[in-house]
Amino acid sequence: MFAVVAEACLFSMGGQLKRKEMLSARLGDMLSELFLMSAVLKRWHDEDKQPSDLPVVHVAMQLGFYRFDERLKEVLDNMPSRPLAWLLRPLLRPLGMSARKPDDMALVEAAELLLSPSPAHDRLTGTPWDTHEHTGLEDLEKAFALVVPAQALLHRLRKEGNKDWRVLVEQGELSEAEQKLLHDYHALEQKVIAVDDFAFEAFAKRAGQSNVEL
Repeated sequence: MFAVVAEACLFSMGGQLKRKEMLSARLGDMLSELFLMSAVLKRWHDEDKQPSDLPVVHVAMQLGFYRFDERLKEVLDNMPSRPLAWLLRPLLRPLGMSARKPDDMALVEAAELLLSPSPAHDRLTGTPWDTHEHTGLEDLEKAFALVVPAQALLHRLRKEGNKDWRVLVEQGELSEAEQKLLHDYHALEQKVIAVDDFAFEAFAKRAGQSNVEL
């Protein structure tokens, strides 16, 4: 399908296709989607076609086909040779917009797979942190590992009428293990949501340097 529409554009416009930047960009987007979908299938195949990964694979493929179909429509809608576009439309899109976005149920299933501790999550997102320097992604993954036990503990404390776990820590009503869990989780939570902070003087100094250079 991509080969047909790309050849048709090249046949009808020749070297002018390069100057039709919006049209050639859409063709580039279509090729990118094909590459990304191929990469998804290649990884799934190389990891022994794990059935537990299928929710993510299905969502990735559906989104890829949907974006590909959107760009194909835009190419046909904007092709300078209208007779050629009319000829290609029933050939390439006989039923109109055939690709559909994944529904909410599919998105939720894929999200739950990625947001719950499991071998599938470790395989899809896991990284050997000891092989490289400290990164923000490492902090995020470490916080993720503590989410489930920490949230379960916090939920239990809230059901018991305790709104602030720090008060319970001060009163000595939590075990050492529970205290460590909540302290570690809170520290990592603050770390992953923190943004870079710069003093006003740093901006003023940089602005002054830019003005001098101008």
